[in-house]
Amino acid sequence: SVYSFVVESDKDGNIKAGAGNKVTIPDPSGKGSGNTDVKGTVRNVIDFGAFVDIGVHQDGLVHISQISKKRIKHPSDVLKVGDVVNVRILNVDVEKNRISLTMKF
Repeated sequence: SVYSFVVESDKDGNIKAGAGNKVTIPDPSGKGSGNTDVKGTVRNVIDFGAFVDIGVHQDGLVHISQISKKRIKHPSDVLKVGDVVNVRILNVDVEKNRISLTMKF
């Protein structure tokens, strides 16, 4: 399956009300194709990762292992609330209402 969401962002990819960019999220098998890289805003930093607003109704989670190519002790070593970050959508679990993201690309 391929899922599509409308992400509200400006022409530079910054999350902003008004404009609408369609983000196509491929199925977890990787057979889908489309633009899965988006900019988002860090909403919360917790022990196991960070929640990022990518412009859809559900924030995505960047797990601590997906924040940096280098080992970090805590997500707050790299991120803080309000940071604008580039993320790639790894997986969408519609049943559990979860979006998995990575910053390692």
